[in-house]
Amino acid sequence: MLMSKKQIQDRICQLIYRADTFLKWSKQLLDIYENGWDNCKNSSENQYKFYNTPNTKCIILHQVLYLQEAVIILHTLFETRNPPTELSFSYYFANNKESNLEKKVNEIRAKYWETHLSIFRNKLIAHKQANSVGDPLTGFLNPVKREYIEKACSIVGKLRRLVIDNFDCAVNNYFGDYYNSGFEVLYKICDSTSRKR
Repeated sequence: MLMSKKQIQDRICQLIYRADTFLKWSKQLLDIYENGWDNCKNSSENQYKFYNTPNTKCIILHQVLYLQEAVIILHTLFETRNPPTELSFSYYFANNKESNLEKKVNEIRAKYWETHLSIFRNKLIAHKQANSVGDPLTGFLNPVKREYIEKACSIVGKLRRLVIDNFDCAVNNYFGDYYNSGFEVLYKICDSTSRKR
């Protein structure tokens, strides 16, 4: 079934909003983790206790998973297969010729490749390559560093501006609006438990 131009635009916008929401949540969980770690005052004993609580494990697990979801979405949006098979900008341009807009997307795609988030996705998240994945348990031992979240946020921010200016996108992030209350439950539990230390 071939989608209309408006349908493709709407679905691409939804993916961008979804990635934006997961990145925001990943960043908020990292804030809780870093505050808890800083409260340990460089005491090895306190760091050990903090790191090994169920609350900290929950924070790390969700923080990593949320970043992974955002990276998977970015990789989908920047698909380069010909013919395209995913809901991507390539799919959009295969069905709608807009060379000026395609040039802008290619510029953002190039910036995405420079972040090396695609390597993170290809070798660790999606394919679990034998020579680089290591022990599968280790993927969730530590939170993802803020610099990688910021890189992904930068790409998503550029995409948001691009689609808001050029697509018929909803003004609201309905994904975030719908699921924020669910995330708030997790956030409040994690934050309040971290503050009790």
